[in-house]
Amino acid sequence: MATYDESKGMFLIDGQQKFEKNMSIDEINTLKKSLKLTILGDYDIDLLKNLAQNEFGWTFTTQEFTKIPIKNIFIGASDDNLTIGKLMVMSYDFKNKKIIEKFSVNYKIKHFLKLLLLLVITILIIIFVNII
Repeated sequence: MATYDESKGMFLIDGQQKFEKNMSIDEINTLKKSLKLTILGDYDIDLLKNLAQNEFGWTFTTQEFTKIPIKNIFIGASDDNLTIGKLMVMSYDFKNKKIIEKFSVNYKIKHFLKLLLLLVITILIIIFVNII
């Protein structure tokens, strides 16, 4: 019996774990199809391929792209982001011209510091207005 954990990007097949990051899109689709799960269609594959070409510098045909393990395509991305679910979110964001670095810790820290600065400025303005 096989199961699939989307949050971990992991298939459990006969007690053995198979992670999406070590598999190609063709292999993932084959396993998902056998479990009667939704597979990646042409549109999804094109989005992923576009992300790989523009952000990771890869150039290959769609046929080649679907046969290469994910970790060998999205080199530099953290293992946590090498799941189809997270890569699809990144692909949609990229298509919509959003910043991909939102998945990094540095982005979260920068975002937090901006909010902290805004809070400090707001407090200073309130204090200044009350003094006058």
